[in-house]
Amino acid sequence: MTIKIEKGIPIPEVYERRGKWSRVFIDMEVGDSFVVTKEMMTGHKTSQSAKASVHHAAKAIGVKIAIRSREAPKDGYGEFRVWLTSKGEAR
Repeated sequence: MTIKIEKGIPIPEVYERRGKWSRVFIDMEVGDSFVVTKEMMTGHKTSQSAKASVHHAAKAIGVKIAIRSREAPKDGYGEFRVWLTSKGEAR
């Protein structure tokens, strides 16, 4: 087996997949907030699962958030509000 060694091939930029939550956090300023409604929780079985997804997205890009429930969950779903508390060095 022969491997061809090539010179001068530029390294492409890293493709970073950004989900809906990450894109929102990038556009937000510290102190901004948004409400996550049941309609926005597609793909999640409960609001707790959606909260975990939002938290994971924030952690992945290096921002800090606060999450508070707005109402008691109905059928496992309850709206919640998310605040951006620190932008840090968002990736």
